[in-house]
Amino acid sequence: MKTIFKTFILCAFFFPNLNGKEFSFNFYTDTNSAFPDRLARALADKIIINNAYLKFTDKESKSLYECWNSFRKGNPISLNISKSSITRKTEALFNVSFDTDHIEFNKPINFSISQC
Repeated sequence: MKTIFKTFILCAFFFPNLNGKEFSFNFYTDTNSAFPDRLARALADKIIINNAYLKFTDKESKSLYECWNSFRKGNPISLNISKSSITRKTEALFNVSFDTDHIEFNKPINFSISQC
């Protein structure tokens, strides 16, 4: 029993993102860009904004993604993104990771998953 408990504690320590709130997406940038890191940051921010619906649910879904982006078109939103990270995997391939607990909307929004 102690071994199982120790294994659980080790997994919880080394895999803290198992709570379902941390997400990661790969994306490509233009290799001919004069400022590839700035372009990567802009694309990463766009990815986070497009997937901000994940703050309301732990489930990734194409229909929820489309519903959220349809909602955003009719209701401009303003948000702050903190503690996101970008890593370069190849010359053109990047990865953005973010925790939805660190997405803060600047004003209340009237969006719920039940609308979708």
